[in-house]
Amino acid sequence: MISNSFRINCICRILLFSATLGLFFYLCLQTRFYATCLILAVLILFQVASLLAYVNTTNQLLCRAFESVLHEDFSERLDTSLQDSSFREVCESLNRIIARFQTNRLEKEQQFQYFQKIVQQTGMGLISVKADGEVNLINKSARNMLQLPHVHHIRQLESANTTLGNLLNQLQSGEKRYIDIENQNNSMQVAVHAKEIRLQGEHYRLFTLQNIQSELEEKEMDAWKNLIRVLSHEIMNSVTPISSLAATANQLIGTDSTIHPADIDDLRQAMQTIEKRSRGLMQFVRNYRRFARIPEPDRQLVPVTVLFGRIENLIKPSLEQGAVRFSTSVKPDSLQLHVDPDLIEQVLLNLLSNAIEAVQENQRPEIELRAEMNDRSAPVIRVGDNGRGIPEDVLPKIFIPFFTTRPAGSGIGLSLSRQIMRLHGGSVRVKSEPGVRTEFSLLF
Repeated sequence: MISNSFRINCICRILLFSATLGLFFYLCLQTRFYATCLILAVLILFQVASLLAYVNTTNQLLCRAFESVLHEDFSERLDTSLQDSSFREVCESLNRIIARFQTNRLEKEQQFQYFQKIVQQTGMGLISVKADGEVNLINKSARNMLQLPHVHHIRQLESANTTLGNLLNQLQSGEKRYIDIENQNNSMQVAVHAKEIRLQGEHYRLFTLQNIQSELEEKEMDAWKNLIRVLSHEIMNSVTPISSLAATANQLIGTDSTIHPADIDDLRQAMQTIEKRSRGLMQFVRNYRRFARIPEPDRQLVPVTVLFGRIENLIKPSLEQGAVRFSTSVKPDSLQLHVDPDLIEQVLLNLLSNAIEAVQENQRPEIELRAEMNDRSAPVIRVGDNGRGIPEDVLPKIFIPFFTTRPAGSGIGLSLSRQIMRLHGGSVRVKSEPGVRTEFSLLF
């Protein structure tokens, strides 16, 4: 339909041009009509220009449409109201093509934004590095792990964490390594995986950083719990008859007068020692049974200010006895936790008891208990003190069940606290500078 209208219009214009041209030549032979010939000459030129402009209109429309596509300017539309019927449908078709390009572009842009949000919100750190070392992608999780707000080159990673920077340079495609990363908030073990990709002739190295600290702690807790169950069963089976027989023998010796008095005293002392150690061993096993049989949390919404008030009342005698300066802080005041208050209270009492014991040698002992929101908008409870601190070689061992540096310590307080936090979906972190400050953080 478009081609027929265009063809008829062109034929009509050519016929009119031919007629005008014939009339012009005829009048030229008649020397009397000079003015008329001049007018016809001008008319012929106008018809030629009009015919060329008419034929060139299609090319102009196509050029405008292609220019819009080339410059990705899909907002421009061809005005169909200014075109005659022969070009109106051409304009409408070209407008539909431009609209389709615009729709495809919007869909791709939305898809790009969708994948960008996935990359930025995923819990796994992602870093993409070009062949020249330029970092063209680093997501939010990776920045939080490394405590770097902006990274433009791999040299910045090397300066921030030399071990990580060297590892990224050494990793081959498909290789995985494990590394310890420490930042202002905590320390973590991270699995680093490398992959090489080529895109449009460009060479990229893609690194994934996955924090596996929680998984390792969970596996460690499960292993200790299984070990404790086995030890408890075997030790109790052995200790119970020993304790019973020792008590019985001690009673019999007390009524037997045929044994030499000196031997009776030695035997009685030996039996009493056996009985005492057996009871101590049984108590030891009972303590670790507590660790292996922590009940599931009975969660409820607890205001932190109320929780801190209860804790302060419980430890007040110990604080007064040691002349310890104790301070609490809750920000915001309305902060609440969805936890088992009894279990979390037990965790805080363990940490505060350790803090009170640690500051005994300080002339100006101070303990701080505060709750706040961290940079991920998650609640954190921190217990800090200015006590003697934890030596660097001891720090990795403090959460191991049975481990203690105190003569009268059971060695289950911190491991029990970490297990309780694991049941709440949280974790325990510690930073210590011996002789300056030690801080335990409960991350919910």
